[in-house]
Amino acid sequence: MTFHPASTMRIFTLLLIAIPCLSSCIAVAGVGAGALVATEILSDTPHVAHIPVDVDRIWPDTVENLTQMGATEMQIQNYPRVIQAKVYEGEIYVKVEAYDIDHSILRLQFRKNGFINNSTAESIMAELLNRYDFNGS
Repeated sequence: MTFHPASTMRIFTLLLIAIPCLSSCIAVAGVGAGALVATEILSDTPHVAHIPVDVDRIWPDTVENLTQMGATEMQIQNYPRVIQAKVYEGEIYVKVEAYDIDHSILRLQFRKNGFINNSTAESIMAELLNRYDFNGS
C-alpha cells in the first residue's frame, strides 16, 4: 500500500468541511431542547394577582382563607411567605410577596395528579380574592 499526499489532503479537506456541519447540527439540537424546556417552564407559570394591600395584612388572611377552604397538610413558611397544601383533591402552592408599600403579589399554582390544572387554579384564585377584606384594618 502506498501513501499518497493528495489523498491525505482530500481526507483532511473533507474533515474540515464536515466538522462545522456536524457542530451546527449539534447546536440546532441544543436550541430545540432549549425551546422545549422554555415551553415547559412557561406552561408552569403560576396565576398572579396584584393586591392593593400590605403583605403583612394579606399573609395571615391567606393562611386563614386556605384553612377555611378546607386545605389540609399545610406546610407554611413565613420567609419567604409560601404555603404548600392539599385542597380540592390536588396540591396547591401559594406565594405572597411584598411589591411596594400597601401592595402585594399573590402567586398561585395548582396541580392535580401531578399535572398543572389552570382552571382549578383560576377558581381558587377567584375564591381567595373574594374572601379578602380590602377595606378592613
